[in-house]
Order: sequence, then C-alpha cells, then structure tokens
Amino acid sequence: MRHRAGKFGACVAIAAVLGGCMYHGWREGGNQRSLNAFTYISTGHRPLTITITDVRTDTPVWTMELPVGKQLSMRFEENQKSRGDLKSWTLRYAIWPAGTEYGVLDQSVPVPPQQFCRIDQTMRSIPEIGP
Repeated sequence: MRHRAGKFGACVAIAAVLGGCMYHGWREGGNQRSLNAFTYISTGHRPLTITITDVRTDTPVWTMELPVGKQLSMRFEENQKSRGDLKSWTLRYAIWPAGTEYGVLDQSVPVPPQQFCRIDQTMRSIPEIGP
C-alpha cells in the first residue's frame, strides 16, 4: 500500500507543477471558475477586435484585432511588486487556432489594476475572409 501512496503523491506533485505552467479549459464563455480568464473566437461572420480600456481615463491601453479563425485566450494576473498603494497587473495572453483548449499563455503586457480595466469586444465589418 505504501508503494501506491508514493506513486499517487508523485502524480499529484507532477500535476501541481504542470498546472502552474499550463492552463486547462480555454473555452469561449469561460471555464466555469472565477480565474479572471477569458477566451474570444473570431469567425468570418463575427470578426472581433478586443480592447482593454482604463476606466479611470477612458483610455484604451491594449487592442487586438483578432484574425478570423483564431482565438484569443487571456488572464489577468496580479504582480507581487506594488506601485504605490495599488499592485501592478499583467495581462497574459496567447493567440491560437480557434477551438484550442490547452496551452500556455506565452505573451504578456502590463495593464492597470484589474478593477480599473474594462474589456470591450467589437465586431468588424462582415463577412471577413479567413485562412
């Protein structure tokens, strides 16, 4: 029995390490958990542009014209270092083929604290031809 418990513990440790590197459940509409994570899919009949706006100044701080047939998956993360009274935040994101559910967010950009960010999605003119 001790041998099985050791294997189980090793599996849990490996899953914890992989869980920190890989995020599961990138689906449009969310993953049924509150993780500040979002996925948007751009199609020929719904080509999307995603914009993050700082609501304090109503200024766009980041925009992505998502190509047709691609998905944008992103997550807001609070940084450990602080700027004044507010901690700084990072938007981690990746652009993948539409329907991708597993992967690492390999790009990042600094953003205002999450409580001051608004995500706007706008639809470009249709139809738009994709790959």
